[in-house]
Amino acid sequence: MLIYRAFSHQLCGYPGALLARLSNFYITAWSMTRLQLFDEIRNPHLEYGDYVRVDPQAVQAIHGSQSSTSKGPWYTLLEPRTSLFIARDRAAARLENDLLTHTEAINGYDYCITKAINDLLQVIERNHESSVNVSKWFNFFAFDVMEDLAFNKNSHMLRDGKEAYIFKTIHDDLLNIALFAHLPWLLPFLKRIPVLNTGYLQFWNWTQNQINERVIKALDALPSLNRDELIHVALLDAVINETLRMHPAVPSGTQRVTPPEGLIVGDQRIPGNTIVQVPSCTVFRDARCFKWPDQFVPERWTTRPDLIINKSVFIHFNIGLSSFSY
Repeated sequence: MLIYRAFSHQLCGYPGALLARLSNFYITAWSMTRLQLFDEIRNPHLEYGDYVRVDPQAVQAIHGSQSSTSKGPWYTLLEPRTSLFIARDRAAARLENDLLTHTEAINGYDYCITKAINDLLQVIERNHESSVNVSKWFNFFAFDVMEDLAFNKNSHMLRDGKEAYIFKTIHDDLLNIALFAHLPWLLPFLKRIPVLNTGYLQFWNWTQNQINERVIKALDALPSLNRDELIHVALLDAVINETLRMHPAVPSGTQRVTPPEGLIVGDQRIPGNTIVQVPSCTVFRDARCFKWPDQFVPERWTTRPDLIINKSVFIHFNIGLSSFSY
């Protein structure tokens, strides 16, 4: 098997480390080195070129609205539990997605986001005379918002200044998911070893004992800084875009599986049923797409469009008609 993978596999034409051809344990060990896989993966592209396994054209071919790829095995890591994000059934996911992304639903998100922004500003104001760990507070901000939008509940981490139980549990789980992204078959076995999964098992025991609640609250009057006013602030939009370019929401990219007939990316044909991935961080910092790729320059989105060479590769989270869920 090792000889076949090294010299006869259908992907042998693509360059890369020899050990990477032999086993997915290679990239798993690689991701454990600094827990910064999105950064580590830039080096082989500098050494081997585009197809290890990234090219600007791959963004549209793999994630575009007309793409025939499907979600990769990474999305099975939480089975048998499922959600809209990890659903691999395209038709079922699209039905749920339509309910969440229509105009009225999106407009309803304003209140939750604005409230969390005000809480974050209060934290900064309280600590204005001392240094602040912004990574910690931005994490709290993001989680408070997501809780409000998804569950109509809030752990109030911004208000209380400490981690909620659910927050810590999810962070611990995300570490395992990241480490075993390329070994999805191994994680189910490890889940069944109690000593390795104390927090995981405690969490699911806790959730199973909870009573499902649904609290309906009337929306307060919109604050002065509502979405309709903020969308006209070009600099704010530019800063957000440049931040997401430098630090993508999903820096290592998401998995897709090519259709049985294969996939054409540029002048390359990738065999069918092959896992492909576009590392956003690598593409967004490619000098062929953005001038001064490693510098934070918000003006490239406003007064300096000449600093953008290939805008089509820039995707905030994902692209396509069903980008939210697929």
